[in-house]
Amino acid sequence: MNKKDITKTISSGTAKEKVLLLTEDVARRKSGSEPILSEEDFHALLSSVERPQERRLYNQFRKIDQTVTTGLYVLNQSRVLYRMHISDLRGYALMWEAYQRAEELANFILHETRDKAERTRIAQKAASYSSFLLADLKIDQEGYVEVSAESSQKPDTASLLKAIAGVRREAEKELSRTLGYAQALLDYMEERDFKVKTYQDKVKDVMKDVQTDKALWSKYSTQQKKVPTRQGSKRREMEREHLFSIYPDPSEIQMDMTAYHHFKRNVVGYE
Repeated sequence: MNKKDITKTISSGTAKEKVLLLTEDVARRKSGSEPILSEEDFHALLSSVERPQERRLYNQFRKIDQTVTTGLYVLNQSRVLYRMHISDLRGYALMWEAYQRAEELANFILHETRDKAERTRIAQKAASYSSFLLADLKIDQEGYVEVSAESSQKPDTASLLKAIAGVRREAEKELSRTLGYAQALLDYMEERDFKVKTYQDKVKDVMKDVQTDKALWSKYSTQQKKVPTRQGSKRREMEREHLFSIYPDPSEIQMDMTAYHHFKRNVVGYE
């Protein structure tokens, strides 16, 4: 907004125009963005809000502003929890990638031994001195090693895939909850005719962030489903079954309506 428009709003703007401009400026200051008004213009505009109906509207918007600020805090806490789950999934992805690289390196060396029986003996001896967290080390019929993310020992034994599945479920729940909170806050502002762009943009930024694919590599992305071909029929079979697709697919996650109503009822107190 240019200086001319600001001066016009101060001198002859409606109560709604004045209060909305004040609130927008306050929102930008609180968020660390460049303010719309200079200090002089801010105080001049505030002083111009003097009629009873203007003061009532100003006080009403101040209360809504406080509620929206609280709502943004709760929304961002939900986003932080989602990011924590994504961080855990990234850790598992890095672990799995390291296991695959170790498997490939070991098999590259084993391939230099042409005799299958000798290759099997070497692989078994090496396996007896090695272990992988949340994974089984197996020797196939050709004498090559395989680091399996699925535990085949006992049904209740922990495995990498089980750990990933548990974290992914929690991530999907938190993503759904975050979307519910975000939509509830947008609807609250719309219903109260509190059209402060700075706050609306902040909510939309959160929604855009959590709905962005977080996979480190496309191979591990459920959304992209662009897995590169690797050596070995077993590896290709796993890729076809999308076992590497460990991240939530934001395009398939709907907002949590229970979270939506909880937010409107208990956070912003408006339903």
